[in-house]
Amino acid sequence: MITLRDYQKDALRAVLAAQKRGVTRPLIALPTGTGKTIIFAALARLLGARALILAHRDELIRQAVDKVLMVWPDASVGVIKADENDFRDKQVVVASVQTLSKPSRLEQVAHQDFNLLVVDEAHHAVASTYRRIMDYLMFLEGEPERLLLGVTATARRGDRVGLGNIFEEVVYSTTILTMVRAGYLCDIRGIRVSTGADLSKVATRRGDFVESQLSLAVNTPERNGIVVAAYLHYAAGRKALAFTVDVQHAKDLAIAFKENGVEAKVISGNTPEEERRETLRAFRRGEIQVITNCAVLTEGYDEPSLDCILMARPTKSATLYTQCIGRGTRLFPGKQDCLVIDFADNRHDVCALPTLLGFGLDRLTRGQSVREEIEAQERRKVVRPIYGVSAEEFDLLGKSVFRWIQAGHQWRLPIAPQTYAVLSPDGDKYRVLLVARDERPQLLHPTALTIGYAQGIAEDYARQHGKAFSRRDAAWRQQPATEKQVDLLRKLGFNPTGITKGQASDILEEFFANRRRRA
Repeated sequence: MITLRDYQKDALRAVLAAQKRGVTRPLIALPTGTGKTIIFAALARLLGARALILAHRDELIRQAVDKVLMVWPDASVGVIKADENDFRDKQVVVASVQTLSKPSRLEQVAHQDFNLLVVDEAHHAVASTYRRIMDYLMFLEGEPERLLLGVTATARRGDRVGLGNIFEEVVYSTTILTMVRAGYLCDIRGIRVSTGADLSKVATRRGDFVESQLSLAVNTPERNGIVVAAYLHYAAGRKALAFTVDVQHAKDLAIAFKENGVEAKVISGNTPEEERRETLRAFRRGEIQVITNCAVLTEGYDEPSLDCILMARPTKSATLYTQCIGRGTRLFPGKQDCLVIDFADNRHDVCALPTLLGFGLDRLTRGQSVREEIEAQERRKVVRPIYGVSAEEFDLLGKSVFRWIQAGHQWRLPIAPQTYAVLSPDGDKYRVLLVARDERPQLLHPTALTIGYAQGIAEDYARQHGKAFSRRDAAWRQQPATEKQVDLLRKLGFNPTGITKGQASDILEEFFANRRRRA
């Protein structure tokens, strides 16, 4: 069973405290990749509730089923979607909004006594399909025995329609910046590239640009060429996801990439399901460098190795921009950061990385990262002594940049000398093992997990047991290599000139990990 992180426990406590105050429709706002599904699955388990979970995409439905079982292995879980109608006697039911909102399906579940209703991606909750379900099952009437929980990465909607008509209170929230600082999301690096495109005549409707007019302004050979050139200059070799205005823009941009020797594919709402899955598999394997997409991969897409976002689509919507950036912020072993390239046109009222994260518009535009910018801000602060009392320096970022070592298809995280948390492949998932010299490997989790959750289990263990040994930013790593390290590196054929203790440790650990694998 998954062990909750501190902020996930805090979110649960906030929901329960609000319920005691009479709040029956709470909302949780947490960034993409921080385990919102884990929180509501844990809530269902804690309450022993008969739970109904609403999702609007197939990927979100399957993810919810998997993660409920990670948190609550003994739960019986059913699905309502298209031809699937497995809800009777199930403790937890995950339902497609499009399917369940049909009157015939609603009649079937009306007397199933669900007392917890969870709305995933809750910024969609004002839509008529969601309202129909919530009204029919009487979750909007404030009855204390029924709890309606919304979870979302943003409590705002691009069209400015408020969620207050559905949810009473945001009981717990945190930001991308906070999660980056705490090490639960990867660092983010920003670059802004000027394109010269004229958006002055593009109209606004419902809080964002009119797409037909926006496409005419930005889908040009010149601007697409700038996007490609920026990728080749700043991000060559990274796995990039490009967000475009419409399908034609996605197609034209992919052609521009291919003409410049970059393997790129298009995914749109018209892409057949099997072709879409194969494209995403090829992207995961590194056979495709860039995917261009229009309004398809903004929600429910989970590829942790993705490390570049190309915002080829200007937007005024903070909700849409946050969703796009969130695709690249998940952790992955060995991943240093996610590079976000904003393409700036002649409008200053569009969303951009620095303003999203609360920095000045002149920050995060030339390759600086979130961590570097925070550190720079802290250096600029004047610290005044108080009554002569000295203060001990503390880690302002709560950094959790771990020292992952790749050994074949395995990933190893040092916990102590000759002791590792190991991610070992099991089909398309990973087992999480604790491996120490001369000891039998120990499972840190009973079942195989997707790479993101397997990595999370290992890193949470390292936070508790690895301390400075597991971190790339530990002070000892900047010290000169020891004589013993230098001698051993020379014997193994490496040049140790000018090397630090941390660099020597990484080289030796990777060498011996791969030698053991080949033995």
